[in-house]
Amino acid sequence: MTHVKVINDPSDLVIMLRAFDTPVKKAVFDAIQDKWMTAAQIAELFGEGGREAIAFFDNAKLVETRWEPPQNGKRPEKSYKAYYANFYLKLSSPIGVISEIFNVACMPNEEFREIEDKIYERIGEAGLQLRTISEEFGFSHNFLRSFVNRSARLTFRGMCLERTASL
Repeated sequence: MTHVKVINDPSDLVIMLRAFDTPVKKAVFDAIQDKWMTAAQIAELFGEGGREAIAFFDNAKLVETRWEPPQNGKRPEKSYKAYYANFYLKLSSPIGVISEIFNVACMPNEEFREIEDKIYERIGEAGLQLRTISEEFGFSHNFLRSFVNRSARLTFRGMCLERTASL
C-alpha cells in the first residue's frame, strides 16, 4: 500500500528538503523502499552516513520500524522500511515564516551542529519547555520547530524539547 506524507505545517518542509539532500540519504531511502533493513545492515552498505540517514528518517517518522527476532543468542534488532512513497504539499504561510524555514533548511552543517550542540547540552536528560529554549536562545517557535525537524538528535514531546534516543 502506498502512503502519502501530507505536509500542511510549514515547518515540516524542512523534513522534505533535508530528507534527500545527500546521495547517501537518497540511496538509503531507495534501499529501504521495498525491504526491511537493520541499522547495522545499512551502516555496512552505506557507512556511518547511512546510520545518520536512518536516524534522521526515524526521527522524522519517514520510516516504519519493527523488531527482528534474535539470531544465535544475539539481542533483537530494530529494522526499518520506508513508510511513504509520496509527499503532498498543502500549506500557506507568511513570507517571514517561510524565510525562517528555508534559513534552517539551508543552514551550513557546521553552523547547524554548533547550535544543535548548545541546545542538546542545555536541555539535558530531562528536556525543557519549548518556550524556555526559545527565550534563552532568542529563536522563534517556527525556527525551533524547523530546527528540530532537521535534527536527528532532538525531538518534541508535546511542548517539551527532548533528546532523541540514539540507534
